[in-house]
Amino acid sequence: MSLHESTVELDVSIEYTFTPEEKEVRYYAGRMGGLPNGDGHPGCPAKVEIDRVWLEKNGERIDIADFLPDSLIESLEEQILNESCQLD
Repeated sequence: MSLHESTVELDVSIEYTFTPEEKEVRYYAGRMGGLPNGDGHPGCPAKVEIDRVWLEKNGERIDIADFLPDSLIESLEEQILNESCQLD
């Protein structure tokens, strides 16, 4: 018996959750045009979280996200985020 390697093409679909950027709000205006009340929030950047990575072959699908290393998931999230920001 000997070990061999072969390359095959597979279709992969990624399901993800996108959270748009939330701009900083230094303070909210007071009621009836009064002074600001001091409340606000620092904002947060846009974010992508991968939910599922579907491997598809011959009409069958399986979620392989749990089998992928965290570093690959993070890289894919960053790539998706960068591509979505270019669409804006």
